[in-house]
Amino acid sequence: MKKIFPILCVAALMASCELETSDNGDLDGNWRMQRVDTLATGGTTDLMSEKRYWGIEHKLMWIHDYVKDDRGYYCRFDHSGDSLRIYEPYANHGHEDSGQEGGGGDIPVTDFASSKLNLYGLSGLYTSFKVESLTGSRMVLTSKTVKIYFKKM
Repeated sequence: MKKIFPILCVAALMASCELETSDNGDLDGNWRMQRVDTLATGGTTDLMSEKRYWGIEHKLMWIHDYVKDDRGYYCRFDHSGDSLRIYEPYANHGHEDSGQEGGGGDIPVTDFASSKLNLYGLSGLYTSFKVESLTGSRMVLTSKTVKIYFKKM
C-alpha cells in the first residue's frame, strides 16, 4: 500500500487539473511587423527599422514597440479559418497597483483617437482582418484599410 499511495496521489492531482491548450496553430508566437500597405493610397511603409510586434498566445494578444519602449496594448482576438478579429484593447500598465483614474492594472481603451493602436495596423477598437497567408514563419493580414506583412521571430 505504501508504494501505491504516491501513485494514487499523483493520478488524483492530474485528474483534477484541466490544462488549457491553444488551438491557434501557426498564429501563436511573436510576430514582427515588416511592412504596411495603405490600401486607399497604394502607399507602403517599410517597418524593418522599427521593432513593432504582435505577440499572440492562446486567447490574448500583446502589441508593443521595443524601440520606443512602449508598453503597448493587450487585446482579445478570435481566429477562425481566414478571419482574425481583434477587440477589447487594454493599455498595458504592467503590474502597477495604481493606474489612471484611481484604478489598478491595465486600462480599457475607450477612445481610439487618443490611443496609438493605429501604429499597429488597427483601424478602431474592433478590427477585422482577412488572413491572406499564415505559415510557421510568415503572415499577411488585410483589413478594409491596410495590408500588413509579418515575420515570426
